[in-house]
Amino acid sequence: VALFGPTDSRLASPRGPALSLAGRAPCAPCFYRRCPIEHPCLQGIEPAAVWEAGLRLLAPAGGR
Repeated sequence: VALFGPTDSRLASPRGPALSLAGRAPCAPCFYRRCPIEHPCLQGIEPAAVWEAGLRLLAPAGGR
């Protein structure tokens, strides 16, 4: 599971079996290494969404 905030998931998504989650913020993707406003793009990704994505990746092929 790859989380994207300041970077663009269309440019840097992992290869192979992976799920990408991108935060929604008006400033994203900004490509800043250090955010002056506390990364609202990453804070917008709910932990439950990350958990669910992980479960989907770990599920047997028939369960997807």
